[in-house]
Amino acid sequence: MPYLMLSKALLFPLLGFATALCISTYAIPIIIKVAFIRKLYDKPGGRKTHKRFVPNLGGIAIFAGFVLSFICWTNFSGSVYLQYLILGLIILHFLGVKDDIVPLTPYKKLVGQIMAAAVLVVPGSFRINDLHGILGIHHLSVPVSIGLSIFAVILLINSFNLIDGIDGLAGGISLLISLLFSYIFWKSGLNNILIASVALAGALVGFLFYNRQPARIFMGDAGSMCIGYLMAAFSFQFMNSAATGPNGLFHRNPAVLLAIFIVPLFDTLRVFTIRILEKKSPFEADSNHIHHKLLQMGLSHGMASITLTLVSLIFIVIAYFLQDLNPNLFILVMLSAAGILSFVPTYMVDYKSIKDYRLTSFSDFKVIRPQELVNHLTNQAPKTSPSPKPSLKHVDSI
Repeated sequence: MPYLMLSKALLFPLLGFATALCISTYAIPIIIKVAFIRKLYDKPGGRKTHKRFVPNLGGIAIFAGFVLSFICWTNFSGSVYLQYLILGLIILHFLGVKDDIVPLTPYKKLVGQIMAAAVLVVPGSFRINDLHGILGIHHLSVPVSIGLSIFAVILLINSFNLIDGIDGLAGGISLLISLLFSYIFWKSGLNNILIASVALAGALVGFLFYNRQPARIFMGDAGSMCIGYLMAAFSFQFMNSAATGPNGLFHRNPAVLLAIFIVPLFDTLRVFTIRILEKKSPFEADSNHIHHKLLQMGLSHGMASITLTLVSLIFIVIAYFLQDLNPNLFILVMLSAAGILSFVPTYMVDYKSIKDYRLTSFSDFKVIRPQELVNHLTNQAPKTSPSPKPSLKHVDSI
C-alpha cells in the first residue's frame, strides 16, 4: 500500500515532466525554422560570443512546455493562488518576446518586471514573511514583506537574464536548481509546486538539447526572465516550507538560498559593482561576467558552462553541511568563498594579458648596427651610394 501511494504521489509530477519535455522538444525545431524565414535571429558581432546567426526565441518553447504541462496536471481547486503565478508569468513572457524581437530600454523592461512581480506577490501571496534571524530580523510586516519580495523577484529575474551569455549556462544551472527544488517539494508534500518545478525541468531538458555548443537556439529574455521569475516563486515556497518543518534536505536556514543561487546572484553583484565603480550605468552591457573570464582563459562554451554548473553544485553541497550555522555567518562564508573563486579566473586572465603584452613588446625589438646608432645620435642621414650614371647605350636609346 505505501508503494502504491508513493507511485500515485509521483504520477502527476512525472507526467508533468514528460509533457513539458515533449512540448519543448517538438516546438523548438519549428521555432528555429520560422525564425530563419522571418529573420528573427541574433546577429554575431560586438561583445557577442557566437559566430553565426542564431534564433533567440527559445523562451517561447520553454514557456509553452511549462505552462501547458502545469495547467494540465495541477489541481487548482485548492490552490487558487496559482492562477496569479501563471498571470505574472504571461506578462513577463510577452515582455521578453517583444524585447527579443524589438529591443526595449532597460527602464521599460524594469516597469514590466515590477508589474509581473507585483501580481505574484500581492494577490498571489508568494512572498517572504520571515527572515528567520538574517540581520537579526524575524517576522516582517505586510508592507515590508511585499516590498522585499518584489525586490527579490526582480533581482532573480535579472540575475538569470545576465548569466544567459554562453551556450548551455543559464539552462544548465536552471535545470540543476529545478531538480533540487523538485526534491525539496516532494519531501515537503507540496504537490502543486512540485509539478511546477518538474515541468520547468522537463522544458529545460528539451531546450538544452538544442542549446548545447554549438547552440542552434538561445532562450532569449523571454526564457531567462521567466526562469528567474519561477525561481523566485520556488524560493518563497521553500522559505515557507522550511519554516513549518524539516523537508528532508534543508531546514531552519533559508540563507541557503544564497548558496543555491550563488552563480547568478554573485555574478550580478560583482558586475554591477564594477560598473558603478567605473561610473557606468549598472544596466550597460560589458564583458566582465564570470563566463566571459572563463572564455578568455581559453575554455569553450561547453566547458565554461559545465564548470560554473559544477561550482553551483559544490556550493549546494557545502550548504547542506553548513545549514545549521547562524544565517549571518552562513551568508558571510558563502560570499567570501564566491569572492575568492571569482578572483581566480580574473587574475589568470589579467596575468595572461600582461604576459602576452610582454612577449609582443620584446618581439618588436631589433638589432641596431653601430653605424645606424651613430647616424641617429648625430642626426645625420645615412650615407647612400651615388646613383649609377646611365650608360651611353641607354642615352642613345632615349
